[in-house]
Amino acid sequence: MRKVDEEKIRQKRLHIIRSAMRCFSRQGLLAASLNDIAKEAKMSAGLLYYYFKSKDLIIEAAFEYTTDETIDLIEHMLDRRNFVDAVLSVSEDAARERAELQISPGLHLEFNAEGARNPVIRELLQRRIGAVAKALAAAVDRAIAAGQVAPNVDKKTLVDGISLLWTGLATMRADPKLDVSRYQAAMREVLTTWTSANRQ
Repeated sequence: MRKVDEEKIRQKRLHIIRSAMRCFSRQGLLAASLNDIAKEAKMSAGLLYYYFKSKDLIIEAAFEYTTDETIDLIEHMLDRRNFVDAVLSVSEDAARERAELQISPGLHLEFNAEGARNPVIRELLQRRIGAVAKALAAAVDRAIAAGQVAPNVDKKTLVDGISLLWTGLATMRADPKLDVSRYQAAMREVLTTWTSANRQ
């Protein structure tokens, strides 16, 4: 297959994934149908079926998409920023991208709730958590090498803690009245203390 064709297919699949995530945001993970997704993507159900044979495959692709996007943010998080600012920026950048794509913060809650009931979704969640943790651990190593994080910090605890902070903030964004700056200030204080307390 020619590269141009592969790129067109990749772009079309990405369009379907983003359309599906908007449907899931509005209607819920279970309620949104393939027909709903096709309508949102402005294509026929038959054409959508050419790219994805089932809604489950779209859900899996959505997890892969969000995981890849998050890992890309993490891999570049130290570009022109110190570690604490970078951790806060990843959360903000992810929220901004979701808003631009009209993807509700509540979708995060939807996936987590379904993961408690559905072993397939649970496995996808666990796979995503593992991939993000691996990328974040590498970022911590880079920050240690740059002298931005204490060399004797407990890396696993730091990675787990940042993941929990990101997850908590992403979950709380479902409240449109959330004062994000308040929580960012608290996160900054915690992270600054955490990453420098053991500095030698």
